[in-house]
Amino acid sequence: MADQRQVEENYTPLRVPKTTVGRHWGVLQDKLGEVLPQVGGKYFIESSAIGGAVGDLRCGDFPGEKAYRERGINVPVVPLLEANSEVRYWLSLHQEWREDLAPGSKRLVYHATGLTVFFGDTASPDKLQLFRAEWAGVRTQSRGIFIFEAPGAGHPHWQFDAYESRAGEVEEERKRLEGFVRALDEITQVEEFSESLVEELSPQSTLNRNVCMQRLSRAHFASCANWSQFPWTGDESQTRAHAQGPADVSEIQNWIVSTVVYLTKELAR
Repeated sequence: MADQRQVEENYTPLRVPKTTVGRHWGVLQDKLGEVLPQVGGKYFIESSAIGGAVGDLRCGDFPGEKAYRERGINVPVVPLLEANSEVRYWLSLHQEWREDLAPGSKRLVYHATGLTVFFGDTASPDKLQLFRAEWAGVRTQSRGIFIFEAPGAGHPHWQFDAYESRAGEVEEERKRLEGFVRALDEITQVEEFSESLVEELSPQSTLNRNVCMQRLSRAHFASCANWSQFPWTGDESQTRAHAQGPADVSEIQNWIVSTVVYLTKELAR
């Protein structure tokens, strides 16, 4: 019963005083500075009070390094892995806290943390977005039960993005070849040849694979599931075995730093 009660308590939103968030970021940036590459120099969290508190990880020796985020904006990145004196893997860390809407409250509510891994060259924002590790907090309360942003999904979770960039490259190549075929058709009048070539550029198997991979990029892969003790039947209202919110800021710090260490070990294989 104690284990089940602890799992249920994880559905409660994490509310902390505003000063706690500032101290939390100070501890977090120090811990990350111990595990991230020294080539980055001093690591620090740049914060603002937009809607509560928003923080992004930056570093002193790559102050303007950015990456284009899929379906988003430019985000600051820091070195994640250095090999042969060259940084090719980059990390974006973004965290949000929201104002507590409870009457008279002066606290902040944990909203989400996102760690995004990119691959690419220094000084080029056109880096390949590979995957994300995200931990969303409890979002709303419905009929007295706290729920997460994506009902049924795992929290924290992994999401994989690399195919989005690859699909864009394939589409650009397809358009380029179609333009070439049209120009060739105008010059040589080989309509039958050009039509068959266009069909080969977009076979049904490719379209089916694109649909499959797009679905895969939207999937939330639970990274903290306890299905061996609490098997899941598919009921989206009963996800305590794979959806947990942080109980305090130290849990957030532990998850972020451990995830970064794990990523550096795996990417260095």
